[in-house]
Amino acid sequence: MTRRKTKRRKPLKAGTRIRLKVPDIGGWKGTGTVIYDVIGDEDDAIVEFRPDDKNLEMGIACRHEVAVLRDQTPPKQ
Repeated sequence: MTRRKTKRRKPLKAGTRIRLKVPDIGGWKGTGTVIYDVIGDEDDAIVEFRPDDKNLEMGIACRHEVAVLRDQTPPKQ
């Protein structure tokens, strides 16, 4: 049985704009900025991010739960 080749995901750099594909454990879903990407097995890697929502200080998601935004401009204050 041959294994299917999967696209390898690069680690995210701090400052990269992302959005959550699925709600986090608290039910929040939106966009944010990467603080730190813990390198692990490709999909099991953990991404720490700062949500654009001012009510939240920090969020954590698995790498496969986030998508990189094409528009990398910072959010309006």
